[in-house]
Amino acid sequence: MDSEKNCKEKQNKKGEASKEPDNGASPVSPKIKINGSQKNASKPFMNPYGNLIVGVCSLIGAGKTTACEFFRKKGFSFVSLSDIIRDELRLEGSEITRDRLREKGNEMRKLFGPDILARRAIMGSSDSPRSFSERKVVIDSIRNPSEVAFLKTIPGFTLISILLDPRKRFERIMSRKRESEGSLSYEEFIAQEQKENSSDETAQQLQKVIEMADISIENNSGFEEFNKNLEIAYETAIVRFSKAFRLDWDEYFLKMCVIVAERSTCLRRHVGAIAVRNRQILTTGYCGAPSRVRDCLDFGFCYKNRLNLSSGGGYELCKSVHAEQNAIIQAASHGVSLEGATLYCTHCPCTICGKMIVNAGIRRVVSFDTSFPDDKTIGLFSEAGVAYEKKPVPNLIVSTLF
Repeated sequence: MDSEKNCKEKQNKKGEASKEPDNGASPVSPKIKINGSQKNASKPFMNPYGNLIVGVCSLIGAGKTTACEFFRKKGFSFVSLSDIIRDELRLEGSEITRDRLREKGNEMRKLFGPDILARRAIMGSSDSPRSFSERKVVIDSIRNPSEVAFLKTIPGFTLISILLDPRKRFERIMSRKRESEGSLSYEEFIAQEQKENSSDETAQQLQKVIEMADISIENNSGFEEFNKNLEIAYETAIVRFSKAFRLDWDEYFLKMCVIVAERSTCLRRHVGAIAVRNRQILTTGYCGAPSRVRDCLDFGFCYKNRLNLSSGGGYELCKSVHAEQNAIIQAASHGVSLEGATLYCTHCPCTICGKMIVNAGIRRVVSFDTSFPDDKTIGLFSEAGVAYEKKPVPNLIVSTLF
């Protein structure tokens, strides 16, 4: 069965089915199913560190430990939701058994919410996202749908389920004898599993979690086949991650403006600007003193601050040339026409910059929606036929795979 038969069409950001071209990739194994992408929550949890995060779930003995080890060898940090419960049991001085792990986990979900373990895995004990030692993270022991729902608000998150015949799973756990598992009969083993598929929304609901997986792998054919399917799942996770973080053109150039702004020498506000035409960068500019002139960093203070001058005035006393002005000046210095160009800027241009933008022939200006608006500039643009758009600040972390 090839990839077209195994892969359902995924929805792009506009809700339309995206059809990927055939790039000659190897056919997907019949033992792996790539499901339709799940909808994220309306308010996505920002992934500020740009981590590639993969979750692994399965019924006991199906092979999720082997799957997690596969990802660890790929350079992933390992996080286990069960380890969070184990830590709580150790603090209590309680024995660590399968029953106690389940009971304590359910207790924590009732007290702190059904997604508490997933939140602890990502947030730690604070309100801020934790920083992982690696750019890639694999999360084990996901057992409640609310945990999945929280993790699916993280851009690029992929959940992988491992499936295996119950008799084979029983034989595996009998051989490993971990946390009192090996003393069970097959009937007791099945009865234990029923406890892990509760109707209580704050308890373990493993089967529902498995049904929420983005990728399902059957582990009935031996290690070599299983490893091959994990490679396919890993590639699919990278594709999902890359699509989640891939910038559109406006985001792309606005994000570059932030890098340009890092060259600013103004002590009040760092501003960056980029002039673009046909998706090609023409010039860049940042706010700072003219060439061969000392700037505020050299002086160690801001003249306007010393004179108690507010923003939007006293430009003749300021040492800086604005970012937009520098972008236009650079174009003039190098004989580059800005006719019909788009100017991207971290902030709404002031009126003086606005006049220069109009006369330079720039037809579109895009800035962050957090920047202070200059109503006079916006009115000027409207009269001169210059389109002005404000865009949300994109994730400013560099989200790439190294």
